[in-house]
Amino acid sequence: MRALHFAKPLEYRLETAADQLTQGDTFAGKLMVTNRGEAPLADGVLDIALAYGRIRNLKAGEQDAFETVTRHRLAEGLTVAPGDAHEAGWEFTLARDCPISTKEGTLFLLYGGNLDQPQGWGRIDLQVVLHPVLETLVGTIETQFHFEARGRKNVADAVEVRFKPPASYPTMKDFYARVALRGDTLEVTFRAALKSLARGGAKGVRTRAEQTQRSLAPGAYLIGNAHPDRIAMKALIGEALRELLPTLAQ
Repeated sequence: MRALHFAKPLEYRLETAADQLTQGDTFAGKLMVTNRGEAPLADGVLDIALAYGRIRNLKAGEQDAFETVTRHRLAEGLTVAPGDAHEAGWEFTLARDCPISTKEGTLFLLYGGNLDQPQGWGRIDLQVVLHPVLETLVGTIETQFHFEARGRKNVADAVEVRFKPPASYPTMKDFYARVALRGDTLEVTFRAALKSLARGGAKGVRTRAEQTQRSLAPGAYLIGNAHPDRIAMKALIGEALRELLPTLAQ
């Protein structure tokens, strides 16, 4: 990916080989500032930051649209003569429980001069997807239990996936899996919105929520500490469904 930002008379150019990132990835690149003016740049700075941006806030032009995750000062006290450039390398490692890209927001790189000065920097959005372990869990819910994934959102340092249940679960309105990797521990919260007939004076159908949580060490969800164990994940999901809805879970 490449990005360009002009803050006259300075031109900032960002380059990275990263295209699509996965939670936990390390990626690197370089940031270059070129002086396009006629006077030397004196006492300049070069900053880069990883930040989460909320799309709605960005469209509204709000100043607090970004929440900084990590920030690096690549150079300070920088002098660049007219026509000259200065280049610096950078590297970031995404947390395994970092936000993924959704319609609500995504991670960005903010780059340029002093990031505390609104006009002195540019931005580029990053495409971040679920860690393969978490993606395998989501896929197992779909393929082995015939739930249909309907949406994903970042919630409290985790990703929550909403599913439409199959017809074999007639009393289940929605099913949710909130997933995250905390270091090497897989944390999952399964939640179901269940329909039932109201009793007593109230009539009609009411909805109640039930949930169950699991924390698994690598040996419980990986094969040889490397590959997701689909059989173990199927057993995990089946056990959770039986706990949430014991009379209908398959």
